[in-house]
Amino acid sequence: MQLYLFAVDPLESRKLLAGVAPGSVAGYSFELELNGEAYFQGHPTLLVAPVSDQYFVDDQPGAPIENQTRGTFDYEKVSSTTAHLTLHDPKRGTIQTSLHFDTPLSGQIYLAGKGDPQDGTFLVTSSQPILHFSGSVGDDLPGELVVFGTKPR
Repeated sequence: MQLYLFAVDPLESRKLLAGVAPGSVAGYSFELELNGEAYFQGHPTLLVAPVSDQYFVDDQPGAPIENQTRGTFDYEKVSSTTAHLTLHDPKRGTIQTSLHFDTPLSGQIYLAGKGDPQDGTFLVTSSQPILHFSGSVGDDLPGELVVFGTKPR
């Protein structure tokens, strides 16, 4: 008979409550609350496409398409609680974003690029749509409809 003894240190309470940065943010929706107006204003939603390298930022529902943006992104998990999300925005240039997960569903966000730095908080939501519409609904107004596919297994 073999006997195994393990010494287990009690976990610090702050580690029990710490967030875990995901290995991927494909399909995530982030509700942002941002300070300042360097890149995005107020309470935009950052939507990461589930099957491509595209992202969308919707400033406010029904806002003109000029006030909304999309582009491509790169994502890298750099520690257990922190990840870097680089947004390649055709209007604003490259925006380096740092996500610090305080919990698995919320945390702090920091944005830096050509303008002043911007910070705020985020909340991960599970309201990933299968369609994304940018623009205003109207016969004479521009808009763009994107349909997300499914990821092959």
